[in-house]
Amino acid sequence: MQLTRRHMLEGSAASLGLCAIPLRTYAQTSDYPSREITVLCGFPPGSFNDVIVRIFANKLQTHIGKSVIVQNRPGAFANIATEALARAKPDGYTIYLSGSSTMAAAPSVFKKVNFDVDKDFAYITTVAKIGFVLLVDASKPIHSVADLTRHMKAKGKGAYASASLTSHVASELYKNIAGFDADLVNYKTTVNSMNDLLGGQIDFTFASTSFGLEQQQAGRLRILALTTPERLVSVPNVPTMIEQGVPGFDMQEFWIASAPAKTPPEILAKLEQWFNEIVAMEDTKQALYRIGLDPLPGNSAIANEMMQKHTEAWKRFVKIAKVEPM
Repeated sequence: MQLTRRHMLEGSAASLGLCAIPLRTYAQTSDYPSREITVLCGFPPGSFNDVIVRIFANKLQTHIGKSVIVQNRPGAFANIATEALARAKPDGYTIYLSGSSTMAAAPSVFKKVNFDVDKDFAYITTVAKIGFVLLVDASKPIHSVADLTRHMKAKGKGAYASASLTSHVASELYKNIAGFDADLVNYKTTVNSMNDLLGGQIDFTFASTSFGLEQQQAGRLRILALTTPERLVSVPNVPTMIEQGVPGFDMQEFWIASAPAKTPPEILAKLEQWFNEIVAMEDTKQALYRIGLDPLPGNSAIANEMMQKHTEAWKRFVKIAKVEPM
């Protein structure tokens, strides 16, 4: 078949059009980042989560030589920030740093969320891991989890303080495995529960390692155990709940960097590399150790696997704790 000049011109134009798509994509990713990057935080300024986010945001800014700002979007168990990430343009200029439970628990805790943890996000890499600590009044003759369990059983029915979903679930998991009864008393913050804990109205609470270390150093509270399955480098002298005779107790949080789904793979690869380089820095490690976190380098495959496992684990946690979806 003989081609006319018109056919040849049309074919050339079509070919140029097809080539333009990858060229434009390359132009958008090859100079990344060419402007300011926003890192979302699901909690207010000054909070423990905010401190963690700012460690990495500041390191990222220095590492890549571009402005990186933290945008706090608190509320609804960080769902506001998570939704903001899901709606953000997938160009690498909006990323999210959060604990794994922030996203993994949402489908089980809320009747409706405006995001899909399996479809709306690209999990870049892990950056750190953390546990929670079991705390009691330092003036009480309770020096181990076994002591606390005996105390709770002898009491018949005590009470525990909770200022977060993770604290609530950890307490219910402990109750369920150890076999005693205790009522939940909710507080706005863990600090708000201090007077009742020291006054004897509350028997125990689970809180962040950072808070626990601070209170133990001040002589107010005593750390009994850590919720992670293995000890953390940041708190090497704190035994785990499993070591303390509570079998199967595993509640740890992984900090993960995320981007919107459909973010170009070249950009995701750059971010993964940068975050792992930051995690490997000695000053980053020391900053994390000081607040009770362990550095955790990883990749997208590890981050995706952890999110899947944690989403399933939270379905079980919510049932154990008898949490009614909100």
